[in-house]
Amino acid sequence: MVTDYTPMFMNHLGQVIIEDWVTGFMTGFSLAPDAWMPIVLSPTRHKLRPILASNELGRSLLPELSPTDLSNIQDCAHNTIGAAVVELHKATRKLRRAPKPARPPKPKRRRQ
Repeated sequence: MVTDYTPMFMNHLGQVIIEDWVTGFMTGFSLAPDAWMPIVLSPTRHKLRPILASNELGRSLLPELSPTDLSNIQDCAHNTIGAAVVELHKATRKLRRAPKPARPPKPKRRRQ
């Protein structure tokens, strides 16, 4: 079980740069939005606030937060993204363990 995660962020002149990491995360999100919808529509979404508040697409998924709230979350996101990823992992554990629906058998090809 994952209990700790430390994302690798870039640093420049003492500034932590999270934009590239968050862009990568959100790119993965955009590749399978249907898979993410159960998470986005659940209370787990709030655990992802540090990630979502740090990206334009993500901010659109937090309409209940003011621009000031989003900015405050983003300002400390470099310290809280690791915990958010761990919480996401915990929250989706049941989804990963759920049995996958059986695939229907492939139709047999007729020989001609």
